Amino acid sequence: MSAIHLIEKNGTSQGLRAVNVRAGLWESGYWKVTEDTAKRLVGGNIYLHTGWADPSHFGGRIDSYTVHCSPGNDVDGKIIFQFTFDAGCRQVLAPPGANGEKRIFW
Repeated sequence: MSAIHLIEKNGTSQGLRAVNVRAGLWESGYWKVTEDTAKRLVGGNIYLHTGWADPSHFGGRIDSYTVHCSPGNDVDGKIIFQFTFDAGCRQVLAPPGANGEKRIFW
């Protein structure tokens, strides 16, 4: 199963917000991911971390994504993932990999 592990910058929630808490629906953005990659990640898991050495503190199954449109803004064109919370996506360590804010596994 595909998965993306993401580091939230400076300990922020990086756009994490509840869409419908009762249904477990959440959004997290704004991520520098190509739209092709975002499409391929739908159905996979998202894991949010505060640092690579830290286990994930939140995550779930990616249901969809949107491309943020805000011309002139530094988040213009970045991806917002919509996902359904899954408790099994908490306390998961990111596999070793590239540096930066994300690690993607197919």
